[in-house]
Amino acid sequence: MIPYTIIDFNDVTKKVTIRVKDLAGFKHELYVHADGLMRWELGEDTVQDCFPDLNASQRELMMTGISTDMWDILFNKE
Repeated sequence: MIPYTIIDFNDVTKKVTIRVKDLAGFKHELYVHADGLMRWELGEDTVQDCFPDLNASQRELMMTGISTDMWDILFNKE
């Protein structure tokens, strides 16, 4: 799990805005359900179940810190 910082909490939607740094140090902001973030922190569920609103690239960023751009550079598809 990649470290993150909670930027904002929306009491109405129960969602949080978090800032995640990828391995290159670039910052990404994601908007996730607070309960999903708690389950992820506790290791209670899979990334897909904790963050169903995130796309596959965003979930990969949460797990590994590797962004889509970094994957493209590392594994150059020709």
